Amino acid sequence: VFLYSTNRFAMHIINTPIFFILCIAFVIGVILIIRQAKHRVYHAIEWIAMRLYKINGIYRTIMSIKIIRLLELLIERLPKPTFNKALRVVISSIESSYYRSFLLRFAKHIESGGSIAHFAKSKKNTNFFSLLVWHLLILGERSKTLPEKLKTLSSILQEELDSDIRHSISAFEPLFIVFIACIVGAFAFFIQQAITSIESTALLP
Repeated sequence: VFLYSTNRFAMHIINTPIFFILCIAFVIGVILIIRQAKHRVYHAIEWIAMRLYKINGIYRTIMSIKIIRLLELLIERLPKPTFNKALRVVISSIESSYYRSFLLRFAKHIESGGSIAHFAKSKKNTNFFSLLVWHLLILGERSKTLPEKLKTLSSILQEELDSDIRHSISAFEPLFIVFIACIVGAFAFFIQQAITSIESTALLP
């Protein structure tokens, strides 16, 4: 009787609109949690990438290439292009929260009439671009040849990235070999242990 009553009550709840609304709310809640967790995981990975030896240089070069290429493209395509207007568009295209805040500071500084050279002097800004990038940006601003300097930077940074990746692979190659050797050795050890166990069991009377 108790099970029958419980089943009837459950069926009654399922057939009500409230249950349908609760299901939708549950699904939306799960999606929001997953999206928030994804953002936090990406933020944590980015924080680690900006601090690891070798990796931080590669990450900075990748972000620099993306930003420089977007600036180059926007300055060529935008009607009445300005460096600050291109920066504002790039901010909305960058996923990195660290680089978005950096570019926002950069755009506000240029809007207020500041120069690239003055902005680059701040210690909290210098780490986002290499010295080469800052040097060419300052040179382009002073000589009014910023579009040409952006093109030059784009090709130089791509070559730098290829070189950094090759050097990183060469540096970590011995570690990869040791890691694979450990896996193979552990696998062989477990197989030997299994064979020994089977032989001991077979010898039992």
